Amino acid sequence: MKSGLKGFSLIEIMIVMMLIGIIVAGIAVATFGQLKKGQVKAAQAEANALAQKLIMYKAERRKEPSSWESLISNGDIEKEPVDPWGNEYTFVCPGVHHPKGCDVRSYGLDGLADTEDDVGNWEQ
Repeated sequence: MKSGLKGFSLIEIMIVMMLIGIIVAGIAVATFGQLKKGQVKAAQAEANALAQKLIMYKAERRKEPSSWESLISNGDIEKEPVDPWGNEYTFVCPGVHHPKGCDVRSYGLDGLADTEDDVGNWEQ
C-alpha cells in the first residue's frame, strides 16, 4: 500500500547537489583565471607608470634614482610601490631591457626573482 506522498529520494537530492557543486567549482576556476590575468595586466600597467616616473626623475635631477625613497622625497610617489600580490616592485637604471631608461619588475604571484611569473615594463 502506497502512502500517496510524492517527493524526491535521497539519491536524487544527492545527484542534484553534486551537479550544483560541479557547476560552482567550474565557475570558481574560471573566475580565478580571470582574476590572475587582471592582476598581471595591473602589474604591467603600474610597472610602465613607475618606469615613466623614474625617467622623469632622471631628466629633472640629471641622475638616476638610487631607491624608491628618492622618488618619495621628490614627491613623485607617496610610498614604496607594491604589486597586486603585495610584493615591492624593483627597478634597475639603466635597464637591461631599456638601456636608456629603467627596468621595473614585479616578482609576480610567487614573489621570487627570475621565475616565469615575473612581470616587467618591457612586456606587452
